[in-house]
Amino acid sequence: MIESTTVKVSYSTDGATTSFPITFPFDVDTNIKAWMEETASGTITQLDNPDDFSVSGENLVLVDIWLTGYTLLIKRVVPLLQETGYIYKDPLRSEVLEDDYDYSMKAIQQLQEQMDRAPKLPETSDLTDIELPEPEEGKFMIWRSGALENVQHYVGSGYDIETFIEEFLEADDADEAFEALGADAAWHLVGGGGEPAFENDWSNVGGAYEVAAYRITANGWVFLKGRVDGGAIDTVVFTLPATYRPSAAMVFAMATEAAAWLQIAANGEVSVITQ
Repeated sequence: MIESTTVKVSYSTDGATTSFPITFPFDVDTNIKAWMEETASGTITQLDNPDDFSVSGENLVLVDIWLTGYTLLIKRVVPLLQETGYIYKDPLRSEVLEDDYDYSMKAIQQLQEQMDRAPKLPETSDLTDIELPEPEEGKFMIWRSGALENVQHYVGSGYDIETFIEEFLEADDADEAFEALGADAAWHLVGGGGEPAFENDWSNVGGAYEVAAYRITANGWVFLKGRVDGGAIDTVVFTLPATYRPSAAMVFAMATEAAAWLQIAANGEVSVITQ
């Protein structure tokens, strides 16, 4: 008889303990699986039996001592099989039926545990047959026109802020998208009349590339665009006016010919830096 719905238990490591109680029923040692999660990074590693642990009675015993900062997850996992064959006109023994019913309940609880970790729609939802798109590197999903779809990546080579905002806000063009965000009516061009000047020999690449510019939304989001060159790494490209500056320094990944980052300092200095 299965009188508990528990199928897993977790413990925090302490740098000393190696034996941990298994608090749920199981039939054979191979039904016990274990994982270790590093608290700081969230990295999860599946442990192997017998290389990383063994089962002794109703305890899981680790081969090595784990330092503090990890969480051990112990879980019952049974094969989803029918292991008993019933023979026509053969007497049914109660202990055989009891074992089979117990096994079926363990399998049901195992599937329920997986369902409990899955995203679900509200009970009152009428949505059905929702399919997830295939994952694509650097892209994320949004709900649009009654379906989930991938939208443009947010960093990396070929990134275009205007196209991203158009897609995300379902706008016809960049100006309409920025207007929806409450942005300035126009971009402020670096090096233009009354605008911040380029510094340290930086300048627009020109040609088919956007010129360096910035704008701000009503709720304080600042956007930059453009492609520049000519200056040296770890120097200031230009300085944002006070209204457009962050409260603390910010660093962003960007597409460059060398390994570099875009830094916007609290004093408004926009620099290309190495880390």
